[in-house]
Amino acid sequence: ARYPQVDVQLHELTTDAQIRELRAAELDLSIGLAPVDEPGLTFTHLLHEPLMLAAPTAHPVLQEGSGAVDLRALAKEPFIVPPRAIGPGLYDLTLSLCQAAGFAPRITQHARQMQTVIGLVSCGMGVALVPASLRHLRRAGVQYRPLLGKPATIELGILQPAQTPNPLRDNFIQALREAAERLEQT
Repeated sequence: ARYPQVDVQLHELTTDAQIRELRAAELDLSIGLAPVDEPGLTFTHLLHEPLMLAAPTAHPVLQEGSGAVDLRALAKEPFIVPPRAIGPGLYDLTLSLCQAAGFAPRITQHARQMQTVIGLVSCGMGVALVPASLRHLRRAGVQYRPLLGKPATIELGILQPAQTPNPLRDNFIQALREAAERLEQT
């Protein structure tokens, strides 16, 4: 621990809740998915994380081998996404990737938390495009596959109040950047 006198408290919050708590000065910073374009707040890039398909283990597209999945093969599938008001970055990216593949996703479920998205996938309620780090959840009944073609990524970054000096926060952000650099090199 580089700063043993510092007390770090972690709170799991949706993007809209992060923004609300930053504005109320309840948080010094938050980490989340881009884009976040909010007056009075600054978003700083940390890393780009690949997106993967999360699908029920018995899904036919997974039976075709262990490689990457062509998004076009999912054109008729039910999709699970966060509500746009809660997770605009992943919601918009899912729509744009599907549209680029030639179809509009058939969104049948919305879930506020990514663990809930994965839970719904495991129950066979649909498929989802999720950040690759979620594959470490190892939920029974779910398999993860990369997407065929140019890698799709989502940006992860730091959201903080603009023009509010805080040397301790700046040091923490530097430590986060160093950790993100190490992650991108692996």
